This record gives sequence, structure tokens and C-alpha cells, in this order.
Amino acid sequence: MKANPDQNVTLPCVTILKPGLQYWACRWYKESVDPRLTGLVSKTLPNGTMRWYVGADTRISLQKDTLNLQLPTVTCSDQGVYQCYLAAPVGEQNREGRVLLTVTGCPRDVVEKVPVVPVDIESPLDLLDVLMLSMSLLLLLVMGSFLTLLCLKKKQWNKPKKTTIHSLYPDLSAPLKKQHLFTILMSPNPRKGTNV
Repeated sequence: MKANPDQNVTLPCVTILKPGLQYWACRWYKESVDPRLTGLVSKTLPNGTMRWYVGADTRISLQKDTLNLQLPTVTCSDQGVYQCYLAAPVGEQNREGRVLLTVTGCPRDVVEKVPVVPVDIESPLDLLDVLMLSMSLLLLLVMGSFLTLLCLKKKQWNKPKKTTIHSLYPDLSAPLKKQHLFTILMSPNPRKGTNV
């Protein structure tokens, strides 16, 4: 896209959208030569608040009811490659597209040699995504450990208690069986030599 100095420019978000999918955020970046991304603006979709990255020009905004980026009064420092990034819900692919802005009368930059085509690949995770994933895994680990401990304790609580029977004294509460009676009657007389 070409623009004249001091002209207001609207950069289109040239990415391939999946029909019917509600993306949850739109972010715009400017690519540097090395290629590094400089954050410009971010908006939660569909009707969220717009936020500017630290150090970004707050005059930059998203065009109302679109994903297009508005750049007021462009200068030579504004020329370069801009990237529109759409964050998709879990299970869907994030989308990104790139637009080259050249300002007439400004020296050509190395960035102009970068091919600009819509890209349909999943973007790398940003810091917030990594943090959320780490916290989720940690929570899952803690809950799993807690449930395992709870199951082991419950198994231990439900075990029948072992009672120890001392064989030193016979159990007198049980009725005697025939074999025991026979043993008692047939035992030798302890009083020998006495007449009964």
C-alpha cells in the first residue's frame, strides 16, 4: 500500500478468516528488520476495549466495526511491514496477515523486500498464553496429587480392623463342641489314690 506523507492511512487486515468463527482478539504489530515485532494495538473481540502496547503511538487505532488499522498523518518512519494477528478460540487456528506500507518520497527500506502474503499458519504462543498453560498444568498436577492422596486414605480407612486373639486363655463365651466334652470326660483322674 502506498501513501503520501501527512496522509491518514487505513491498513486492511489481510488474513483468511474462517467463516462463522468468532476470534477473541485482534492485535497489530509493526515488523522490524531483524524480524522482530513491535506491538501497536490490541482489542478483545467483538466489543472489547482497545489497548495500546507500551511505547506505542496512542493516535493509532482500529477502524470502527472492522479489524483495519488507522494510521494518522504518516511519516517516513511509519513505512514498513505491518502484521494483523487474530487470536482464535482453543482448538482453532490463529490467523495473521501482513501489509507493506510505503510512503512516497521516503528512502526505500530493506523491509520492502519482504514478501507480503496472507499467512494461514498458527502463530507462536505469546507470554499470556504460556502463563495460562503453565498455571493450568500446575493446577492439574496439584488436583491430581490431592485426589490420589484422598483415594489412598479412603482405602486405608475402609480396611477392616484386625483384631488379635490371644491363645493364652480359651474363649469361654463360645459353647463347647462334642470333641471338647469327650476330651474333658476321658482325661486322666488328677486325684490318684483317692476313692470316689
